[in-house]
Amino acid sequence: MRCIIVDDEPLARLGMEILINAHPQLKLIGSFKSPIGISNFITREKIDLVFLDIEMPALSGLDFADMIRDKTLFIFITAYPQYALKSYELNAVDYLLKPVVESRFMDAVERAFLQYHALEDKKSGTYGDQQAYVMIRAERNNFKVLLKDIIYIEALKDYVIVYSTTQQFISWINLKTFHNKLPQDQFIRINKSIIVNKKHVNSYNNKAVMIDNMQFKIGKIYCDNIILQLSQIL
Repeated sequence: MRCIIVDDEPLARLGMEILINAHPQLKLIGSFKSPIGISNFITREKIDLVFLDIEMPALSGLDFADMIRDKTLFIFITAYPQYALKSYELNAVDYLLKPVVESRFMDAVERAFLQYHALEDKKSGTYGDQQAYVMIRAERNNFKVLLKDIIYIEALKDYVIVYSTTQQFISWINLKTFHNKLPQDQFIRINKSIIVNKKHVNSYNNKAVMIDNMQFKIGKIYCDNIILQLSQIL
């Protein structure tokens, strides 16, 4: 992924440059002390990810993020925790507090990879045929997994476990975000913890969905939608 740093603190920029240059799948394109005038640069250079400070003179990172949110992904990096809620309202990939710890940096980058591949999938139309796939970030690798092979997805705190016909993948992403990566006409959320691939459903009633020898309870708030969707295929 092609990325840049925007931070008015020289030492903070240097620290981020070290972390980025050590990551084999990130390419640092530029490092800037101000967001003024670089919106066009982001478009022209096809920047995929911005590491963005919040409190900067002239133009804050929050305001700049609002300007570029349709152009690129961004991760906030700041010394101030009080902006966390606002950052997620702007759909930030993550929110890192200074000094940035390497483990949190790696986690944030993994989240960025997941969102990046989801966007690329939508752009390339990878949902259109039997070889449609989704990219899953797990064990610090990106896996291409055919949608038809995914049986169900289970939430586990901030992670999901993706069960396919060949193996399991554990990925740090919440269930809602992962569901948004998938074609909504094929994958259906049946309770707060489970998404199933409708093509693998063997039977159902108003209380549960059955896949092979497994039974998944239907959540009350999901029931009407599930019955409607499954009645069209079974």
